[in-house]
Amino acid sequence: ALDDIAKASGDAFDTSTIDAVREQINNTEIAIQQLGNEIDDNSESQQQFNNSLEEGERNANNLVRSIMGAASAYLGIRKSYRELKGGLDIYKDYEVQMATVGAVTGATKEEMELLNKAAKDFSGYYMPKDIGVGFEELARRGWDATDILYGANDVLNLAIGNTMELGRTAEITADILDGFHYGVDQTNRVVNVLTYAAANASTDVDLLGSSFQEVSAIARTFGADVEDVGTIVSMMASSVKGSKAGRALKIGFLNMANLTDDAKAVLDSLDVSFIDPVTKGFKSIDAIIGDLHDGFKDLNNAAKLEAAQTIFGTQGANAWLEVIDQGLEGFGKWKDEFANMGDVALEQAESIMNTTDGLI
Repeated sequence: ALDDIAKASGDAFDTSTIDAVREQINNTEIAIQQLGNEIDDNSESQQQFNNSLEEGERNANNLVRSIMGAASAYLGIRKSYRELKGGLDIYKDYEVQMATVGAVTGATKEEMELLNKAAKDFSGYYMPKDIGVGFEELARRGWDATDILYGANDVLNLAIGNTMELGRTAEITADILDGFHYGVDQTNRVVNVLTYAAANASTDVDLLGSSFQEVSAIARTFGADVEDVGTIVSMMASSVKGSKAGRALKIGFLNMANLTDDAKAVLDSLDVSFIDPVTKGFKSIDAIIGDLHDGFKDLNNAAKLEAAQTIFGTQGANAWLEVIDQGLEGFGKWKDEFANMGDVALEQAESIMNTTDGLI
Protein backbone atom coordinates (compact mmCIF):
# COMPACT_ATOMS: atom_id res chain seq x y z
CA ALA A 1 0.00 0.00 0.00
CA LEU A 2 2.91 2.37 0.74
CA ASP A 3 4.43 1.64 -2.74
CA ASP A 4 1.17 2.54 -4.49
CA ILE A 5 1.05 5.84 -2.68
CA ALA A 6 4.60 6.67 -3.71
CA LYS A 7 3.96 5.92 -7.41
CA ALA A 8 0.80 8.00 -7.45
CA SER A 9 2.44 10.98 -5.78
CA GLY A 10 5.59 11.01 -7.86
CA ASP A 11 8.41 13.41 -6.95
CA ALA A 12 6.07 15.58 -4.93
CA PHE A 13 5.90 12.92 -2.20
CA ASP A 14 8.84 12.55 0.26
CA THR A 15 9.62 8.77 0.21
CA SER A 16 12.02 9.02 3.11
CA THR A 17 9.08 9.12 5.47
CA ILE A 18 7.54 6.03 3.91
CA ASP A 19 10.82 4.21 4.13
CA ALA A 20 11.03 5.06 7.79
CA VAL A 21 7.51 3.78 8.37
CA ARG A 22 8.23 0.54 6.41
CA GLU A 23 11.30 -0.07 8.50
CA GLN A 24 9.30 0.48 11.67
CA ILE A 25 6.65 -2.02 10.55
CA ASN A 26 9.27 -4.62 9.65
CA ASN A 27 10.92 -4.17 13.01
CA THR A 28 7.55 -4.61 14.71
CA GLU A 29 6.82 -7.86 12.83
CA ILE A 30 10.21 -9.25 13.79
CA ALA A 31 9.59 -8.27 17.42
CA ILE A 32 6.21 -10.01 17.35
CA GLN A 33 7.77 -13.17 15.95
CA GLN A 34 10.44 -13.10 18.63
CA LEU A 35 7.77 -12.50 21.28
CA GLY A 36 5.90 -15.58 20.06
CA ASN A 37 9.02 -17.70 20.49
CA GLU A 38 9.49 -16.34 23.98
CA ILE A 39 5.83 -17.09 24.77
CA ASP A 40 6.35 -20.66 23.61
CA ASP A 41 9.48 -20.90 25.70
CA ASN A 42 7.69 -19.42 28.68
CA SER A 43 4.77 -21.82 28.22
CA GLU A 44 7.13 -24.78 28.34
CA SER A 45 8.84 -23.35 31.41
CA GLN A 46 5.46 -22.74 33.01
CA GLN A 47 4.49 -26.37 32.37
CA GLN A 48 7.73 -27.57 33.91
CA PHE A 49 7.11 -25.33 36.87
CA ASN A 50 3.55 -26.61 37.25
CA ASN A 51 4.80 -30.18 37.06
CA SER A 52 7.31 -29.39 39.80
CA LEU A 53 4.55 -27.98 41.95
CA GLU A 54 2.40 -31.07 41.48
CA GLU A 55 5.32 -33.35 42.34
CA GLY A 56 6.08 -31.23 45.40
CA GLU A 57 2.45 -31.44 46.48
CA ARG A 58 2.51 -35.21 46.12
CA ASN A 59 5.69 -35.43 48.14
CA ALA A 60 4.26 -33.12 50.79
CA ASN A 61 1.09 -35.19 51.03
CA ASN A 62 3.13 -38.37 51.36
CA LEU A 63 5.20 -36.71 54.05
CA VAL A 64 2.11 -35.58 55.93
CA ARG A 65 0.64 -39.07 55.70
CA SER A 66 3.87 -40.54 56.99
CA ILE A 67 3.95 -38.08 59.85
CA MET A 68 0.31 -38.70 60.68
CA GLY A 69 0.85 -42.44 60.55
CA ALA A 70 3.77 -42.19 62.90
CA ALA A 71 1.79 -39.88 65.18
CA SER A 72 -1.15 -42.30 65.22
CA ALA A 73 1.12 -45.18 66.01
CA TYR A 74 2.70 -43.15 68.81
CA LEU A 75 -0.69 -42.20 70.20
CA GLY A 76 -1.80 -45.82 69.99
CA ILE A 77 1.24 -46.91 71.95
CA ARG A 78 0.61 -44.18 74.52
CA LYS A 79 -3.04 -45.24 74.83
CA SER A 80 -2.09 -48.88 75.26
CA TYR A 81 0.46 -47.87 77.89
CA ARG A 82 -2.11 -45.80 79.77
CA GLU A 83 -4.65 -48.63 79.63
CA LEU A 84 -2.08 -51.14 80.81
CA LYS A 85 -0.97 -48.82 83.59
CA GLY A 86 -4.60 -48.17 84.54
CA GLY A 87 -5.23 -51.90 84.72
CA LEU A 88 -2.17 -52.40 86.88
CA ASP A 89 -3.25 -49.55 89.15
CA ILE A 90 -6.71 -51.13 89.54
CA TYR A 91 -5.14 -54.46 90.43
CA LYS A 92 -2.70 -52.83 92.84
CA ASP A 93 -5.53 -50.93 94.60
CA TYR A 94 -7.51 -54.15 94.82
CA GLU A 95 -4.58 -56.04 96.32
CA VAL A 96 -4.08 -53.36 98.97
CA GLN A 97 -7.83 -53.35 99.74
CA MET A 98 -8.02 -57.12 100.07
CA ALA A 99 -4.93 -57.11 102.29
CA THR A 100 -6.89 -54.79 104.59
CA VAL A 101 -9.84 -57.20 104.51
CA GLY A 102 -7.50 -60.04 105.44
CA ALA A 103 -6.05 -58.07 108.32
CA VAL A 104 -9.45 -57.09 109.73
CA THR A 105 -11.01 -60.55 109.40
CA GLY A 106 -7.91 -62.49 110.35
CA ALA A 107 -8.66 -64.74 107.37
CA THR A 108 -6.43 -67.71 106.62
CA LYS A 109 -4.70 -68.13 103.27
CA GLU A 110 -7.42 -70.55 102.16
CA GLU A 111 -10.17 -68.13 103.24
CA MET A 112 -8.47 -65.27 101.38
CA GLU A 113 -8.42 -67.40 98.25
CA LEU A 114 -12.17 -67.90 98.62
CA LEU A 115 -12.72 -64.19 99.27
CA ASN A 116 -10.68 -63.27 96.19
CA LYS A 117 -12.69 -65.72 94.11
CA ALA A 118 -15.92 -64.24 95.46
CA ALA A 119 -14.69 -60.72 94.68
CA LYS A 120 -13.88 -61.81 91.14
CA ASP A 121 -17.34 -63.35 90.75
CA PHE A 122 -18.97 -60.17 92.09
CA SER A 123 -16.98 -57.74 89.92
CA GLY A 124 -19.35 -57.78 86.94
CA TYR A 125 -21.02 -54.55 88.09
CA TYR A 126 -18.58 -52.97 90.57
CA MET A 127 -14.86 -52.38 90.33
CA PRO A 128 -12.74 -54.96 92.21
CA LYS A 129 -11.62 -52.42 94.80
CA ASP A 130 -15.28 -51.50 95.50
CA ILE A 131 -16.00 -55.15 96.25
CA GLY A 132 -13.10 -55.10 98.68
CA VAL A 133 -14.44 -51.95 100.34
CA GLY A 134 -17.78 -53.70 100.86
CA PHE A 135 -16.00 -56.69 102.38
CA GLU A 136 -14.07 -54.38 104.69
CA GLU A 137 -17.24 -52.63 105.93
CA LEU A 138 -18.73 -56.02 106.79
CA ALA A 139 -15.51 -57.13 108.46
CA ARG A 140 -15.30 -54.01 110.61
CA ARG A 141 -18.78 -54.81 111.92
CA GLY A 142 -17.72 -58.19 113.16
CA TRP A 143 -18.18 -60.39 110.10
CA ASP A 144 -15.50 -63.02 109.64
CA ALA A 145 -14.51 -64.54 106.29
CA THR A 146 -17.22 -67.21 106.53
CA ASP A 147 -19.88 -64.58 107.26
CA ILE A 148 -18.78 -62.49 104.28
CA LEU A 149 -18.85 -65.48 101.94
CA TYR A 150 -22.35 -66.32 103.21
CA GLY A 151 -24.02 -62.89 103.20
CA ALA A 152 -22.12 -60.68 100.75
CA ASN A 153 -24.17 -61.77 97.75
CA ASP A 154 -27.37 -60.44 99.35
CA VAL A 155 -25.63 -57.16 100.16
CA LEU A 156 -24.44 -56.96 96.57
CA ASN A 157 -27.98 -57.50 95.27
CA LEU A 158 -29.26 -54.68 97.49
CA ALA A 159 -26.53 -52.35 96.22
CA ILE A 160 -27.04 -53.17 92.53
CA GLY A 161 -30.82 -53.04 92.70
CA ASN A 162 -30.75 -49.59 94.28
CA THR A 163 -27.63 -48.25 92.46
CA MET A 164 -25.79 -47.61 95.71
CA GLU A 165 -22.15 -47.61 96.77
CA LEU A 166 -21.31 -51.09 97.95
CA GLY A 167 -19.52 -49.83 101.06
CA ARG A 168 -22.52 -47.81 102.23
CA THR A 169 -24.87 -50.72 101.51
CA ALA A 170 -22.69 -53.08 103.54
CA GLU A 171 -22.61 -50.58 106.41
CA ILE A 172 -26.42 -50.25 106.49
CA THR A 173 -27.06 -53.98 106.30
CA ALA A 174 -24.53 -54.94 108.97
CA ASP A 175 -25.72 -52.20 111.35
CA ILE A 176 -29.35 -53.36 111.08
CA LEU A 177 -28.38 -56.97 111.73
CA ASP A 178 -26.34 -55.87 114.71
CA GLY A 179 -29.10 -53.60 116.08
CA PHE A 180 -31.65 -56.42 116.09
CA HIS A 181 -29.08 -59.01 117.21
CA TYR A 182 -29.71 -60.97 114.02
CA GLY A 183 -27.20 -63.44 112.64
CA VAL A 184 -25.74 -63.29 109.16
CA ASP A 185 -28.36 -65.85 108.11
CA GLN A 186 -30.93 -63.01 108.33
CA THR A 187 -29.14 -60.87 105.71
CA ASN A 188 -31.54 -61.84 102.94
CA ARG A 189 -34.49 -60.90 105.15
CA VAL A 190 -33.06 -57.46 105.89
CA VAL A 191 -32.12 -56.57 102.31
CA ASN A 192 -35.58 -57.57 101.09
CA VAL A 193 -37.31 -55.35 103.66
CA LEU A 194 -35.12 -52.44 102.60
CA THR A 195 -35.66 -53.07 98.90
CA TYR A 196 -39.44 -53.42 99.20
CA ALA A 197 -39.86 -50.36 101.44
CA ALA A 198 -37.69 -48.22 99.15
CA ALA A 199 -39.73 -49.29 96.12
CA ASN A 200 -43.14 -48.69 97.73
CA ALA A 201 -42.74 -45.74 100.09
CA SER A 202 -41.54 -42.22 99.38
CA THR A 203 -37.99 -42.97 100.52
CA ASP A 204 -34.88 -44.86 99.45
CA VAL A 205 -32.47 -47.41 100.90
CA ASP A 206 -29.95 -44.83 102.06
CA LEU A 207 -32.63 -42.90 103.99
CA LEU A 208 -34.11 -46.12 105.34
CA GLY A 209 -30.65 -47.12 106.48
CA SER A 210 -30.32 -43.86 108.40
CA SER A 211 -33.70 -44.50 110.04
CA PHE A 212 -32.77 -48.03 111.09
CA GLN A 213 -29.36 -46.98 112.36
CA GLU A 214 -31.08 -44.56 114.75
CA VAL A 215 -33.70 -46.92 116.16
CA SER A 216 -32.89 -50.62 115.63
CA ALA A 217 -31.38 -51.27 119.06
CA ILE A 218 -34.19 -49.44 120.93
CA ALA A 219 -36.87 -51.10 118.82
CA ARG A 220 -35.48 -54.53 119.69
CA THR A 221 -35.99 -53.86 123.41
CA PHE A 222 -39.67 -53.20 122.67
CA GLY A 223 -39.99 -56.53 120.89
CA ALA A 224 -40.18 -54.93 117.43
CA ASP A 225 -38.54 -56.68 114.50
CA VAL A 226 -37.10 -55.42 111.21
CA GLU A 227 -40.49 -55.66 109.48
CA ASP A 228 -42.14 -53.64 112.27
CA VAL A 229 -39.61 -50.83 111.95
CA GLY A 230 -39.71 -51.04 108.16
CA THR A 231 -43.48 -50.68 108.37
CA ILE A 232 -43.47 -47.70 110.72
CA VAL A 233 -40.77 -45.70 108.90
CA SER A 234 -42.58 -46.39 105.61
CA MET A 235 -45.82 -45.09 107.17
CA MET A 236 -43.93 -42.00 108.39
CA ALA A 237 -42.21 -41.38 105.03
CA SER A 238 -44.77 -38.90 103.68
CA SER A 239 -44.06 -36.66 106.69
CA VAL A 240 -40.48 -37.40 107.72
CA LYS A 241 -37.72 -39.78 106.60
CA GLY A 242 -34.10 -40.69 107.07
CA SER A 243 -32.46 -40.11 110.43
CA LYS A 244 -35.32 -37.79 111.45
CA ALA A 245 -37.81 -40.66 111.11
CA GLY A 246 -35.53 -42.96 113.06
CA ARG A 247 -35.08 -40.36 115.76
CA ALA A 248 -38.83 -39.73 116.00
CA LEU A 249 -39.45 -43.45 116.37
CA LYS A 250 -36.67 -43.80 118.95
CA ILE A 251 -37.94 -40.86 121.02
CA GLY A 252 -41.44 -42.31 120.85
CA PHE A 253 -40.26 -45.66 122.19
CA LEU A 254 -38.25 -44.00 124.94
CA ASN A 255 -41.18 -41.79 125.96
CA MET A 256 -43.53 -44.78 126.06
CA ALA A 257 -41.10 -46.50 128.40
CA ASN A 258 -40.91 -43.48 130.71
CA LEU A 259 -44.23 -41.67 130.53
CA THR A 260 -44.51 -38.24 132.10
CA ASP A 261 -47.48 -37.49 134.34
CA ASP A 262 -49.00 -35.36 131.57
CA ALA A 263 -48.61 -38.20 129.07
CA LYS A 264 -50.25 -40.65 131.49
CA ALA A 265 -53.16 -38.23 131.93
CA VAL A 266 -53.64 -37.92 128.17
CA LEU A 267 -53.54 -41.69 127.68
CA ASP A 268 -56.02 -42.19 130.53
CA SER A 269 -58.39 -39.68 128.92
CA LEU A 270 -58.13 -41.64 125.66
CA ASP A 271 -58.58 -44.97 127.48
CA VAL A 272 -55.25 -46.18 126.08
CA SER A 273 -52.61 -48.22 127.88
CA PHE A 274 -49.26 -49.48 126.56
CA ILE A 275 -49.13 -52.27 129.17
CA ASP A 276 -50.59 -55.71 128.52
CA PRO A 277 -52.92 -56.50 131.48
CA VAL A 278 -51.98 -60.19 131.39
CA THR A 279 -48.21 -60.16 130.90
CA LYS A 280 -47.70 -56.78 132.62
CA GLY A 281 -45.18 -56.04 129.87
CA PHE A 282 -45.47 -53.77 126.87
CA LYS A 283 -48.08 -54.57 124.30
CA SER A 284 -46.91 -55.39 120.78
CA ILE A 285 -46.25 -52.38 118.59
CA ASP A 286 -49.20 -53.16 116.31
CA ALA A 287 -51.55 -53.36 119.31
CA ILE A 288 -50.26 -50.00 120.59
CA ILE A 289 -50.80 -48.37 117.18
CA GLY A 290 -54.32 -49.83 116.99
CA ASP A 291 -55.22 -48.53 120.46
CA LEU A 292 -53.83 -45.06 119.70
CA HIS A 293 -55.78 -44.91 116.42
CA ASP A 294 -59.02 -45.71 118.25
CA GLY A 295 -58.23 -43.20 120.99
CA PHE A 296 -57.35 -40.36 118.58
CA LYS A 297 -60.10 -40.84 116.00
CA ASP A 298 -62.66 -38.57 117.67
CA LEU A 299 -60.20 -35.71 118.35
CA ASN A 300 -59.96 -32.66 116.12
CA ASN A 301 -56.63 -31.90 114.45
CA ALA A 302 -55.48 -29.45 117.13
CA ALA A 303 -56.29 -31.88 119.92
CA LYS A 304 -54.52 -34.71 118.06
CA LEU A 305 -51.37 -32.64 117.71
CA GLU A 306 -51.42 -31.57 121.37
CA ALA A 307 -51.92 -35.15 122.55
CA ALA A 308 -49.17 -36.46 120.24
CA GLN A 309 -46.73 -33.81 121.44
CA THR A 310 -47.48 -34.68 125.06
CA ILE A 311 -46.91 -38.38 124.52
CA PHE A 312 -44.13 -38.45 121.90
CA GLY A 313 -42.49 -35.02 122.24
CA THR A 314 -42.52 -32.11 119.85
CA GLN A 315 -39.91 -33.65 117.55
CA GLY A 316 -41.75 -36.91 117.07
CA ALA A 317 -45.37 -35.75 117.14
CA ASN A 318 -45.99 -35.22 113.41
CA ALA A 319 -44.27 -38.46 112.44
CA TRP A 320 -46.27 -40.48 114.97
CA LEU A 321 -49.52 -38.82 113.87
CA GLU A 322 -48.90 -40.25 110.36
CA VAL A 323 -48.71 -43.72 111.90
CA ILE A 324 -51.68 -43.22 114.25
CA ASP A 325 -53.92 -41.91 111.45
CA GLN A 326 -53.24 -45.00 109.32
CA GLY A 327 -53.78 -47.21 112.34
CA LEU A 328 -53.75 -50.97 112.59
CA GLU A 329 -55.16 -51.33 109.08
CA GLY A 330 -52.26 -49.45 107.50
CA PHE A 331 -49.75 -51.24 109.71
CA GLY A 332 -51.19 -54.64 108.86
CA LYS A 333 -51.15 -53.89 105.13
CA TRP A 334 -47.40 -53.24 105.19
CA LYS A 335 -46.70 -56.27 107.36
CA ASP A 336 -48.66 -58.52 104.99
CA GLU A 337 -46.77 -57.17 102.00
CA PHE A 338 -43.44 -57.78 103.70
CA ALA A 339 -44.51 -61.33 104.48
CA ASN A 340 -45.31 -62.04 100.82
CA MET A 341 -42.70 -59.95 98.97
CA GLY A 342 -40.35 -62.80 97.98
CA ASP A 343 -36.71 -62.19 97.13
CA VAL A 344 -37.28 -58.70 95.74
CA ALA A 345 -33.64 -57.68 96.23
CA LEU A 346 -32.48 -60.42 93.88
CA GLU A 347 -35.23 -59.69 91.36
CA GLN A 348 -34.45 -55.98 91.31
CA ALA A 349 -30.70 -56.61 90.95
CA GLU A 350 -31.29 -59.00 88.04
CA SER A 351 -33.52 -56.41 86.38
CA ILE A 352 -30.74 -53.82 86.61
CA MET A 353 -28.10 -56.25 85.38
CA ASN A 354 -30.20 -57.10 82.32
CA THR A 355 -30.23 -53.48 81.15
CA THR A 356 -27.62 -52.18 78.71
CA ASP A 357 -25.84 -50.31 81.50
CA GLY A 358 -25.76 -53.41 83.64
CA LEU A 359 -24.43 -55.59 80.83
CA ILE A 360 -21.67 -53.08 80.09
